[in-house]
Amino acid sequence: MTRQPSNKYNHYHAHVYFDETSVEKASLLCSQAGEIFGVQVGQIHRKLVGPHPCWSCQLAA
Repeated sequence: MTRQPSNKYNHYHAHVYFDETSVEKASLLCSQAGEIFGVQVGQIHRKLVGPHPCWSCQLAA
């Protein structure tokens, strides 16, 4: 019998990375993710923040 994965975390987050050529598409993607999936959409950072190698926006559930 194959074991099913188990979820041991209550919350997740992901980062959408983009640059000046894709910021508009990333912004639309993030806002649509918030509407469709009910995730929290963070600030669209048009600068480097923390350890992230690109501009970013956080999506959190």
